[in-house]
Amino acid sequence: MCEKTLNVYKTLIGNLSNMINDETYKDVTFVFMDSEEEIKAHKYMLVSASPVFNSMFSGNFSEDDKVVIDDIKPDVFQVLLNGIYLKPITLTVNLAVDLYYAAEKYDIGDIRDLTLSFMIKNCHAKNVNLLLQTAKLFNLTELEKTCKNYFAQNTYKVLVSYIRSLVDSDTLPELFALENLGIKYEFELYLALQVMSEWILDHSNCLKQIRFLTMNTRTVLLCDMLEAEDKCTIISNIEALKARDTSLLEMPSYISTETRSRLSGSFSEPQRQRFWIALLLRSDYYTSLLPIFHKFFNISKKSKKLIEQSVRVARNGDEVNFATITKLKGIIFKY
Repeated sequence: MCEKTLNVYKTLIGNLSNMINDETYKDVTFVFMDSEEEIKAHKYMLVSASPVFNSMFSGNFSEDDKVVIDDIKPDVFQVLLNGIYLKPITLTVNLAVDLYYAAEKYDIGDIRDLTLSFMIKNCHAKNVNLLLQTAKLFNLTELEKTCKNYFAQNTYKVLVSYIRSLVDSDTLPELFALENLGIKYEFELYLALQVMSEWILDHSNCLKQIRFLTMNTRTVLLCDMLEAEDKCTIISNIEALKARDTSLLEMPSYISTETRSRLSGSFSEPQRQRFWIALLLRSDYYTSLLPIFHKFFNISKKSKKLIEQSVRVARNGDEVNFATITKLKGIIFKY
């Protein structure tokens, strides 16, 4: 009995799904800005799925009227309809973001929940920026938490993606402010920002998150984004902390006064290697980074020239992509 009932439901669902391809009795037409495409549907299907559509069609809506949509692309709206008609939906992260917006607009809870779940499960280095922006836009706390946790656990990996893709985002300061980052040195987070500042319009809020007081004095002197006066102030405060004293120089408001290390101590060395290669390939001032790279990775004197030559050759390529980074990583770290 139970199996027979399930078969009946399966048939009914199949019949409903097939209605999307049947033009008979479709009584509403959607048109889209900057597109000649039109999409037709059955009002009763839309009304059953969405209180927004129910309100839209409950008045004096004529079958000859067309609904103009100016904020959803036709292909995304078609996927929304597929969901309403109970057809299977195949998602990508970009589609999930657009589909969430559409489901939110028309208050279709099941599709909204489906896309949110997909975004949470598919957060990775290449899309964490997009997903975090989406989370902030729609106040999706679970998705925001997922994105921030991913950044903290895969800091090098995300920074490589940002550096490769020339990302400029208003969510960067929040990421740079996180605790328990999966990197070896605070200075490396600073270097990522220094390279990214070559295309970020306003990096001051990110710079304010760098914890210079957790660095050593030699490292602070290498921070070229700081003015000489600021370096002196930071170093004075570092030395005062060592002596358990108070510095005579007050830290400026645009520099962090945080003295606690936020490094988790857990990071991937291969990801760290990729991060440094991305820095060397993308930065306009890579020659000044090479000595730091040599020191951090204990590069022998014999290998330095070979590495510098390899970096120069790689920089002459068309783009900084995953393949370029992987190839150079294989060359450099065999020395």
